[in-house]
Parts: sequence; C-alpha cells; structure tokens
Amino acid sequence: MNLAGFQSETDLVEAVFRHPVVVRCMSGAGRLHLFFDSFDERIIRLGTLSAVEAAGCRLLRLQSYSPDLNPIEQTWSKLKSLLCSAAARTKQALEEALTAVIKQITAADARGWFAHCGYRLALH
Repeated sequence: MNLAGFQSETDLVEAVFRHPVVVRCMSGAGRLHLFFDSFDERIIRLGTLSAVEAAGCRLLRLQSYSPDLNPIEQTWSKLKSLLCSAAARTKQALEEALTAVIKQITAADARGWFAHCGYRLALH
C-alpha cells in the first residue's frame, strides 16, 4: 500500500483497518505484519503506530533503503528475468506472458527473499 496516495493519516488508518485481509487477521483468523520504511514513519505519527501495535498488529521496520536488502527488488528481478525469457513482442503477448510469469512467483520465493534480506518472520 502506497502511503503517498492517501490525503491524511486518518484516511490511511481507516483504509488499512477496513481492508478484508486486515479484518480477518484482527479477528484471529491469521497474523498480520505491517512493513514500514523510514519514509512511512515520517508520515504516520508514532502514536498511531503504537495504536496499530496495541490492536494486535506486528510492525516491522524496514532497514534504510538498499536494493540488496529490499525484498521487492528480488521480486522485480525474478519478474523481469522471466518476462525477458518469454520474449513477448506484442502488447497481447506481453499481457499473456505477465499473467503466466506472476503465477511463477511463489510464497516460498517471498519467504526466501525476506530471509535473504535479514528478516525473520514467523509465518503460519
């Protein structure tokens, strides 16, 4: 979720806590991890972050930006590599290739990328 798209901190908090995934996790049906980078924390007051934690969410603060320590960079790298291999040369071929490529990115990939970047998550 990109915080820059919200007009206010209140709008952001309301959007987060009304999201179906968050509602399920808050009701005990799962575990919720929220990731914040330093930019996010400058936007959101510490009191709000404390309230989010008090509501049962686990906040994980991302390290200062480094492509080697950012799991999304690993994701984009795999996505770009698979798309290049698909050699799609038309818009329709690219859309079809992208649909197929996204399905090749797995939960195991994501766990590996987070581990590679130094994050230890207890995933259920």
